[in-house]
Amino acid sequence: MRRFRYAVLGVLVLAAAGIVAALVLGTTDKPTTTRSLDRGQLLAASASLAPPSHLFAGPIHVRIDAVVDHTRIDPNRVYLQANWAPYTVIGAFDRARKEVGSVTRLSWIGDIHCVAIECTPEPGSAVLKELEPTFIKYRPRPGDRAVPSAVKITWPHLNGFSRLDPNQLQRTALVSKVDRVNRLSVVLPPWRLDSLPIGSDSYRITPTTLFWLSLFFAAALLLAAFVLVRPWLPDLRFGRRAAPLSSLERALITVEQARPEPDERRKALELLAEELRSSGRRGLAGEAKELAWAQQDPEGDRTSALTAQVRQDLERRTNGHRV
Repeated sequence: MRRFRYAVLGVLVLAAAGIVAALVLGTTDKPTTTRSLDRGQLLAASASLAPPSHLFAGPIHVRIDAVVDHTRIDPNRVYLQANWAPYTVIGAFDRARKEVGSVTRLSWIGDIHCVAIECTPEPGSAVLKELEPTFIKYRPRPGDRAVPSAVKITWPHLNGFSRLDPNQLQRTALVSKVDRVNRLSVVLPPWRLDSLPIGSDSYRITPTTLFWLSLFFAAALLLAAFVLVRPWLPDLRFGRRAAPLSSLERALITVEQARPEPDERRKALELLAEELRSSGRRGLAGEAKELAWAQQDPEGDRTSALTAQVRQDLERRTNGHRV
């Protein structure tokens, strides 16, 4: 029974640890690709562009991250100088800022695309374009002791592929006969991709809301499970003074520790019978009384069986906890 109680407690502890781990992992910021500052460095940056190969007029995602030592320069005076021609920015770039200890992380995130004639490839081919370097610069203030050098970002070549297949450009004339009248129809080359914007993702429940709701219901289920199995859990009140023994428990220990002399054992059994009777256990009290006043000496086996039965009855009524 004792092992079962600790097994139940172990299951609850593992479930609680799982909830805590999910909370920590779910709320921890994902690692960033932004490089850290070397000793004495004031400004550093990293950037990504994807995908470098795309269909004509397809969006390209751009992310630029910078790290600034805000103890020596003002992050608000750090700016981005970029020329995306012949590509153009879709909407505008978002600028984010986050303080991490003695540094400030700046991010510029946005999308670009090219819909100009010079980006239009021949059917079945691609157009190779090269973007001008982008610079992250610092606008110094009068009296600044340290001014960081501009950080240069060089971009990979961009390949814009045609959305059309040359074979599909050949107009095929189809002649159909309807009611003895010949009709000429022309099949136009189909587009491979709809150029209309798809729009942003939509959710009935946002992932963040679903995450917190899942944690809440998991914690509620764990609490309900703890309440239901509380009677079967062991008493873990470490460091507390043990509750005083009841008179019945003291009488039971007296019987278990009684000397082999018959008189000592009879007195202990008589005391146990009185305590059992006063606690309402008349059946067990009768057995103890019978052993105490038996003509022959109380046998050790019968006495051990009685004490085991009394202790089992105590555990069943109090569930292992004194009341």
